[in-house]
Amino acid sequence: MGNLQIFYCIEDQYPYILCDLGGGTADIVTQKKHITESGYTFEELYPPVGGDYGANNINAYFKDRVLKKLFGEKCYNDVMDNIITLYHDWIELEKKIEEFKTSFYNTSQLISSFQIDCDLFSDYTESKVEELIKNFNTQNPNWKLTLNRKWKIFFPYQIIFDLMQELMTNIIDLILIIEKTVDVKSLIFTGGASLSPILVDMIQNCGLEIFNYVKSHNPEVAIAYGAVLFSYDHNIISPRKAKYTFGIKSCKEWKGKYANGGIKKKYEIDNSDMCDNLFSKFITRYDNLRPDKEIIKSYFMMESKINIELYKTELDDVTYCDEKNENGELKVFKFGEFIIDVGDEFDIDQRKAIVKMKMGGTFITATAIYCKTGKNAKITCLYE
Repeated sequence: MGNLQIFYCIEDQYPYILCDLGGGTADIVTQKKHITESGYTFEELYPPVGGDYGANNINAYFKDRVLKKLFGEKCYNDVMDNIITLYHDWIELEKKIEEFKTSFYNTSQLISSFQIDCDLFSDYTESKVEELIKNFNTQNPNWKLTLNRKWKIFFPYQIIFDLMQELMTNIIDLILIIEKTVDVKSLIFTGGASLSPILVDMIQNCGLEIFNYVKSHNPEVAIAYGAVLFSYDHNIISPRKAKYTFGIKSCKEWKGKYANGGIKKKYEIDNSDMCDNLFSKFITRYDNLRPDKEIIKSYFMMESKINIELYKTELDDVTYCDEKNENGELKVFKFGEFIIDVGDEFDIDQRKAIVKMKMGGTFITATAIYCKTGKNAKITCLYE
């Protein structure tokens, strides 16, 4: 959420996209503002996105695409295997990578480089640092490294620029998708990375049709304000849009209903044919959900200890938890599990259990209750 100055710029009832681009994470929400007697509320129009494209990825890409390529995969992995003994040196390296990223502001710096001491790799390679740099430069002519002395290496800002552009291109692609789905009138940027002139240049030349561009002049205050406001009243954003279809793995009486593939999952309990590994849906993707509203379903426990497995999918309807697409990739993914164990209290004639699921701000809470005794188990999982 942004600060008051930003939201005074947004007309009531008109959808907007809010991009919170911090130094590490990216959060993109699509909402519209409603005036109420006590102030205002925000209706979510599209599930939150952006989690895969935060600036922390620049640090990860740098290690994976630069350091690992420079020193070789074996050397890099040997360092990681000895990370406990190299802890302090590794932390210093992490700090320098973060400084490298955050010290880049505009394209005029592309003629400059940033020095990082890579001495912690020296004991895990038989090659001379000059040879490593030469090989890297041959394979990566756009990212030419130079050596200062010993293992102190200059890395060009072109690296950060290219990685930053890649992330911002992904973010802009998400915004373009949302724009095709929702009639957005304003695009709002906040967070530390929103001050980057590189982002502004890319936005102005990406073909967006949004006419109102708003940028927070004080992103730290904007984020703090939003956090306090939401913690005070979770219902200020209502309803939420489910990003995925959520459910649990279950079994049901077969009866030929699941003949299309289900027969492979058929087994017998209490003289009844059952179909296992079914996806029992609780929440459908894009459903409007009120925060903390519970969805409740009843089940029959087959034994005294049962493992409750939580699954999610980007599809609206699937039948099995192990369904695959034409490329052999799973359509459904497990993101949590827990066990309800009633032990000696299990009664074959009264084995009914209920499972409750509710969505919070950024998480799913699931609870299983054995109806006879009230014994329960609960798990809370991030659904991102």
